[in-house]
Amino acid sequence: MTSRLSSFVGKTVFVTKMAHDENFLTESEENDDSLNEPVKKRQKSRIRRQRAMDSSEDDGYFWVHSEAEIVKNYKQVKHLKMYGTHGKKPGQFLDPMGISTMDGFVCVTDPMKNSLTVFNESTIRSQSKGDIMIAADIKPLKECYFSSVFDVAVHESSKNVLVSDPVKKCIHCVSLGDDIRKNNTIFDSNITVSKCDTLSGICVTQNGLIGALDSESGRVLVCDGHGDIKHSFGSEGSDKGQFCLPQFIHWDNLNQRFIVSDTANARVQLFTADGQFLFSFGEFGFKDGGCFKYPSGITTDDHGRIFVVDQGLHEVQIFDKDGHWLHSLGKAGIMPGCFNSPKSLSLFSNGDLVVTDSLNSRLQVFG
Repeated sequence: MTSRLSSFVGKTVFVTKMAHDENFLTESEENDDSLNEPVKKRQKSRIRRQRAMDSSEDDGYFWVHSEAEIVKNYKQVKHLKMYGTHGKKPGQFLDPMGISTMDGFVCVTDPMKNSLTVFNESTIRSQSKGDIMIAADIKPLKECYFSSVFDVAVHESSKNVLVSDPVKKCIHCVSLGDDIRKNNTIFDSNITVSKCDTLSGICVTQNGLIGALDSESGRVLVCDGHGDIKHSFGSEGSDKGQFCLPQFIHWDNLNQRFIVSDTANARVQLFTADGQFLFSFGEFGFKDGGCFKYPSGITTDDHGRIFVVDQGLHEVQIFDKDGHWLHSLGKAGIMPGCFNSPKSLSLFSNGDLVVTDSLNSRLQVFG
């Protein structure tokens, strides 16, 4: 059976898994004139598929065994657009940090403004001049202000946006309902997270539970919609299952697991829904291939691939579902496609990747 990859990786060439077939002949028989034409066609088809599977990265493709298909190399992904200018006005950014997308909405936190800004995804994707997004052309649907902000997540069942507030140690809930344009300076309700020292990254599981990082104590708190803790895991340290100043947490819905950026330990750790350690990947370093300096925001696509922002290396690293490095995007700088301390990322509904380029005060889109 074939499957279609997200458009994020570009045009996809489909190849079905090949079951053993005794009618497929060997390559040495390709030019055998004694073979009839139907058999030779089957044989040539087999060889073409085998050669495709054996092609190297230099050919622009690599073989994804778990999905049994050939996809364009991640080096084909290119910078598409950027949006945002430096400023305090609605729709502008000082230090965009957390980002989350859902049902055509793009939600961004900005700790320097203490704000949550909600945009319409289709507006951001369509309003452009060449490759550069023009901030003046795009107005936010909603901008809310708080005592402090860090991360943002969406609660799909309730259509609410959740914003972590480190100062008040609570999660603010903002409605994405029909009245989204109203109440631009207030929040709708709060969830107080009990027994939390320093609230940072948040996520929402498939069952509607909230995963919240207590960064100072190195714990993941799993709570319900009232803030009551159902269970927690982790502690401060560097052993497996321990954390040192973790920043962001992501719920991988496809594989039913938590993924945590263990920032000061320069690694990413994965856990089951009930907090059992699965594995980790990454180490401190500056080379391509899975080294991190300050890993931060994390997201996954529909095929389980893991995208990690590194704010110290000024890049996005892409891994398969098992933590094997595939490719990196970006470098330090101010030009399109470059980053200055990027913090987080998410995926648009069409598969394009959007990154909060924090110290450049903008969002950047790749696809």
